[in-house]
Amino acid sequence: MIIVLIIIALSSIYVLFNWSGGNDEPSTINLNRQSSSIDHLDVQVTPLSEEEFEEFLGMVGFLVWPGIENTLEEDFPDGYYGDIALTSPQDVLTAGIHNGSDALDFILKVFYNYEEIPFQVLGAEDYDTEFLFSLEFGYRIDIPFQLDENLGVSDTMSKLTVGIFVAPDRFSMFDEELFNATYAIVLNFEIDYGSDDLLVLPIEEANVIHSEAFSYTGVLVNQDFAPYDSDLYEGNFRLPPNPVQANPGEEIELAFVANASEIISEPVDSYVIISMLDWHQIDMNGKPYFLVRKEEGNETAGQHGRFSIIAPDEPGFYEFAAIIIPNPTTRRSINNFFPLDVAWRFTIEVLE
Repeated sequence: MIIVLIIIALSSIYVLFNWSGGNDEPSTINLNRQSSSIDHLDVQVTPLSEEEFEEFLGMVGFLVWPGIENTLEEDFPDGYYGDIALTSPQDVLTAGIHNGSDALDFILKVFYNYEEIPFQVLGAEDYDTEFLFSLEFGYRIDIPFQLDENLGVSDTMSKLTVGIFVAPDRFSMFDEELFNATYAIVLNFEIDYGSDDLLVLPIEEANVIHSEAFSYTGVLVNQDFAPYDSDLYEGNFRLPPNPVQANPGEEIELAFVANASEIISEPVDSYVIISMLDWHQIDMNGKPYFLVRKEEGNETAGQHGRFSIIAPDEPGFYEFAAIIIPNPTTRRSINNFFPLDVAWRFTIEVLE
């Protein structure tokens, strides 16, 4: 089936590590990010069918569709490329996760036009900006949810970025398995209210330090502010220090290396970078996200830039993660609906 094949293609890009639980010392666990009971919610947890088990063995599949029932094959007989038609932002959506890997803990995050928003899992009393859950090997979970009740119908199309992130209760500085770029599946959907107008992002474009045709594809955040030199780097970039240390409330300078040219088979004219600290979106240079637009006529897609975030006031450990979204305002298609690249996660330690 077309839909199943699409899910497999998305999942195979992100073969998640076998989660071993890492170090169990109290300091390595974020108690605020541990999964709790979901028995009171309208979620469905079911064993994978024999066919699904064979398809997802060693992988985690993820998709979002309109409505509660998984009727994608009937609704989209020609394939599903991330376009979701809604009559209102509060129409029910469902996130479906198939787990053919180890027993894993996840956090579900939702962004609307690249800003974190509250959502309500059906059966929950309140809206929240995250949903934590565990999923055993060989099971799938369907999570019906509604977006922020304050959202109204837009005059243009809107974007819905939905992601699942592994091990939100752990810090990568204590678990080397987490210090990589295979800890998430993030998809960028298009919400269509019947308008042909493209999304306009109300934010100034960011400046970059240097542009060059980097061989690195995706996004990497570190603290390397030296100008890019192809002879020096030889196509490689330094991973972030883990942890990055800061004082309470201190401004933390970070650098990014981004190359969106090879992510999709269509030209890239701009991209957005979203950052999270402790699994909540954090301002970058005082803005909710970082928008980079290529200069007209400049075919170079690689950029090296910098931004700053503000450290929390409370000492402790905070996990940092970032996502890159190429062509953030354009229409989805079979050529550009794909799992987004995420930066290597690292821990920020706020000192006493």
